[in-house]
Formats: sequence, C-alpha cells, structure tokens
Amino acid sequence: MDKKAIIFDLDGTLLDTKEDLLYSMNLTRKNHGLKELKMNEFIAHLGRGLKVLFDEVNTDINDRDILNIMYDEFLYNYSINLTHFTKPYNEY
Repeated sequence: MDKKAIIFDLDGTLLDTKEDLLYSMNLTRKNHGLKELKMNEFIAHLGRGLKVLFDEVNTDINDRDILNIMYDEFLYNYSINLTHFTKPYNEY
C-alpha cells in the first residue's frame, strides 16, 4: 500500500488545547455581554466537536440568530488564539 500522508488529530489528542478554547469562548461571550465560564463549567463539554461544545455551554442564549453570529465569532477567535496556552500532553 502506497501511503501519501499521515493525519494526526492534534486538538485534544496530542495537544492540550482546552485553555485556548476556553479563552476564545469567553472572549466571544464577553463581546456579547455574557458572563465568562470557568474551566470546571467548560471541561465536561469537550471532546465531541466545537459545535457541540459551543451549543452546550451557551444554553443561556435562546436566540438562534445570535447563537449563529456568536459561533462564527468563536471560530474566528479560536483561529487567532489557538496557540497562546496550548501545550503537549505530558503523558506522551
């Protein structure tokens, strides 16, 4: 078999990205006048993708249009802040 690429899932697998995710989520929430989340409120929602994470931690917002705007902002915020606190997991 001729292999042309090897793909690794780094985010949350080889790299600990939760601090950057939380920072980006809180930046988004702050921009909309919402309270910041604490890590213990956030961490249980990690591991099932960014959209699920976003929806589960933003149940205090009922307006789907606002949620869609915020989700796009969150993705943007994460894209420009994804290496501030990220580090490799120590057990590897």
